[in-house]
Amino acid sequence: MKTRLYAVVLAVAVAAIAIRPAAAFNPLPVGPRAMGMGNALVAAVDNTEAAYYNPAAFGFFGLRSESGQAVATDNNNLARKDWGLTGDFSAGVQILGEFGEYVDSLAGINLDELSSSFDSEEDAKALIKLMEGLSGIEEPGNALVTSAVGGAGARIGRFGIGARGFFAGTGYVSEIDTENLGVKFDLDVAIADPNVASDFDGEYGFFTDKQVARLTDTNLAGLNEVTIQKLDYLARNHGVSPELAADIAKLLEAVATTSDDSDTGLEQNQTAVTLRGFQLVEFPVSYGHPVSESFAVGANVKMMRGRVYGNHLRVFDSSTDEIEDSITDHYQDSTAFGLDVGALARTKRFNFGIVARNVNSPTFDGFTSPTDTTVTISDVTLKPQVTIGAAFIPTETLTFAADYDLTENETVAEDHTTQNLNLGMEWDAFRFLALRGGATKNLAEDDSPWIYSAGLGVNLWAMRLDVAGAISNENTIVDGDEVPAETRFSAQISIDF
Repeated sequence: MKTRLYAVVLAVAVAAIAIRPAAAFNPLPVGPRAMGMGNALVAAVDNTEAAYYNPAAFGFFGLRSESGQAVATDNNNLARKDWGLTGDFSAGVQILGEFGEYVDSLAGINLDELSSSFDSEEDAKALIKLMEGLSGIEEPGNALVTSAVGGAGARIGRFGIGARGFFAGTGYVSEIDTENLGVKFDLDVAIADPNVASDFDGEYGFFTDKQVARLTDTNLAGLNEVTIQKLDYLARNHGVSPELAADIAKLLEAVATTSDDSDTGLEQNQTAVTLRGFQLVEFPVSYGHPVSESFAVGANVKMMRGRVYGNHLRVFDSSTDEIEDSITDHYQDSTAFGLDVGALARTKRFNFGIVARNVNSPTFDGFTSPTDTTVTISDVTLKPQVTIGAAFIPTETLTFAADYDLTENETVAEDHTTQNLNLGMEWDAFRFLALRGGATKNLAEDDSPWIYSAGLGVNLWAMRLDVAGAISNENTIVDGDEVPAETRFSAQISIDF
């Protein structure tokens, strides 16, 4: 009977692990200059990536005075740039919430160590880990996120064209069926063993009075009070979050009251995995217009091809491989058009910019899940995103920049939004080697880490090679190892004339 319970646990953990190739849609910095500078480029962009960061910059490319000289406000040498080509790729991994720790909690349970008599402290701790993992893994905000961005662009004077692709998806345990566990677990007999929590303090600090009342109610779980006191003690000493107490209490009720018969077995278990994803390829045509030597406006018109992925599977109807493969099995393609607008003002040492992306809210069609017609994969609407930026450029080789999102932006990860503060600097040392550093903070999430970044660019006459990386200042647990909560990498090759 224990084996049947652990089969449920392992199936849920496997489902969560199997969807790792898909992740939440939270676009990475476009290009290594942006990544190295903490994504702060709205007022400091100086190449074809202006198509993403601020199309108004196109208005200043190649702009000279009537005498043919650069104007006084051209603090980052845009006048000398008449045309250019770039190609870049970025990738990142982000672990939201306590996803890694809950998966690790489940995967770290050694079933062989659990004796048939359930008569040791380790057995009891394993039970607590089971309850913690099952309760925590379905909490909103827990996800493993991977994302990738790649593209190429060309700039000719005040015009730009390009192609850019994004892919992201997410998978999460959307429903855990506690009614059909197919077990009869006599907790009172197991926990009463003197070898289990013999030094328990007989107090409650994890479960609430209401939860204790339900667990000891003979019409509900009907557990012995000493059993609840020992489990409470073990949960506190194991460091289980009190926020999970209500869910753990429900699972204990289910384990205490479920019988091992065919009507409540795994064949009827409705534990479900929801898979969602979004792929976007956009083709922007950009133009910037100089209203004066110090102020320009610009816009991108984009043809956008979107693919919405989605599925809803019962864990016990599918193998691990089938779950993993199914994230891209079912999708709906559709086409839309997008519009970005921007403005850029500059003085001799300061730049100020604003960009609004997807101001027309392009929408891509969802569909009904073919595996469960009661589940609808919703449309994906790219809501407007507005970012302001400022740059201080005291010399043509030194730049300090800051961006801030005025909008709170949704992602595909459930209950996860972003509103970033981006800070960055660049020193173009000796006009041969550009050194960059930056930091990003998501102000929409109280517990989000700082993301620190660094990068460099090497000028090889007309060609430039750039790389950058970023890492969070906080770690999490994945497969028993402590790893950064977020890592990023980007590389680019470009030509500027």
